[in-house]
Amino acid sequence: FLTEGDRRAMDAGPDSPFVPKFPGSLQELLAYDLLVLGDVPTNTPLFTPEQQGFVNKFVAEGGGLIHIAGRLHGPASFVGTPLYDLLPVDFQREVYAIDANTRPQGFRPQLTPVGVRSPLLSLEDDPVENVRTWRTLPEIYWAYPVTKVKPAAEVFLVHPTQKTTDGKPMPLLASHY
Repeated sequence: FLTEGDRRAMDAGPDSPFVPKFPGSLQELLAYDLLVLGDVPTNTPLFTPEQQGFVNKFVAEGGGLIHIAGRLHGPASFVGTPLYDLLPVDFQREVYAIDANTRPQGFRPQLTPVGVRSPLLSLEDDPVENVRTWRTLPEIYWAYPVTKVKPAAEVFLVHPTQKTTDGKPMPLLASHY
C-alpha cells in the first residue's frame, strides 16, 4: 500500500504488487502475518488514527511489524500516535530536507554481540566469516537518530560513531516483543 507516489504505480490493478488501501478493520489486518511500514505519513486520510490503532492490536495479537525509517514522515510523524509505542527505540522528531546540499559521510554498520549470534544477520555460515563479510558491505549514508533504546529491546546493528543520549552506540537495527 502506497500513500504517495506515481498514481500509475500505485494503481492496485490485478497485476499490481500493491494493495489498494490500508485494511479498514482489525479483522482485515489480521489476515496478514507481517506489516512493513516505511516513510508513512500518519496525518493522511489514507492511514487514519483508527487504522494506526489496528496496527497496535495486530502486533498485540502476534503480528510482525518492521519499520524502515525515512526522511519525511516515519518515524517523525509517529510521535503522539499509537505507532510510537511499538518501536523499540526512543527518538526526537526530526524531518530532513530532500536535498540538504551536503555530501553525507558514509559508514558501515557494526554488528553487536546479539547481531553476531542472530540468524537474521547471517550472511555466511561461519560466524567469523560473517563478521568479515559485514565489514566489506557498501557504506550507508543516512540513519534516523535514536536517543535511547527502550527497556528489553535488543540491538543488532549500531552506528560506528554516533551515540545515544546515555552514551551507548546508536542503534541502526533493534527489536523487541
